[in-house]
Amino acid sequence: MSDINKATIRGRAAADASIKTLPNSTLTTLRIGTDGSYKGRDGRMVERVDWHMVACWGAIGEQAQSIRKGDVVHVEGLIRTRSYGEGVNKKWITEIVASKVVVDARDREPKVECDDAPPLAEDDIPF
Repeated sequence: MSDINKATIRGRAAADASIKTLPNSTLTTLRIGTDGSYKGRDGRMVERVDWHMVACWGAIGEQAQSIRKGDVVHVEGLIRTRSYGEGVNKKWITEIVASKVVVDARDREPKVECDDAPPLAEDDIPF
């Protein structure tokens, strides 16, 4: 029997994609939130959000560069744990290394450029 290392998540982007251009490739990182609920000890429903770090390399990274905060994103990939730093400053991070990223355009929230525009009166509408 072989081992299986596969992650599939669907959630909302917590921020715009972060892009790093490296000498041999492009790295795009995403933070995706998935929500859920469970029944607490007192019987009430408790809402929670889990945050997932996603690393997108190469062509997948270039495709993921257009992801904006609030976009609904479907990610498939492998779970990887890595460390950085040394000695007492050594940190560990667990992330999904994406093999597929799909943005659900139907659920994309419109980007508001300027929210202080005055409301239109009926006389301002051209038809």
